[in-house]
Amino acid sequence: MIRAFIVGMAIALMAPMIGTFLVMRKLSLFADSLAHVAFAGVAIGVITGIYPVLSAIITCIVASILIEKLRTSGKIYSDAVLSLFLSGSLAIALVLISLAHGLNVNLLNYLFGSVTAVEQSDLYII
Repeated sequence: MIRAFIVGMAIALMAPMIGTFLVMRKLSLFADSLAHVAFAGVAIGVITGIYPVLSAIITCIVASILIEKLRTSGKIYSDAVLSLFLSGSLAIALVLISLAHGLNVNLLNYLFGSVTAVEQSDLYII
């Protein structure tokens, strides 16, 4: 419960600051897009045997760099770039999961999780 409290407090402090920053830059869909990208990262991690949280973080970092490059190029509007990543990464995740026959991982645990199941390594990552 102590780890759950620490993680809850850390997220309670970080989320409003990041959210306000994104709304002011007119990137409200950024968090939702990265959530779908993280799901694709979890699918990649589960299939390849990499720690799914680590693969989700790496995938989100790469996607956020690509989103920013496409957004600042001026050829595509910000909303279009975010929508592209949002729907595209969800499609990629679903295709990867359907290709992995006999997958023995409950993906709902990665999607929704439980704050009381936070491990020490997760605490360091957060």
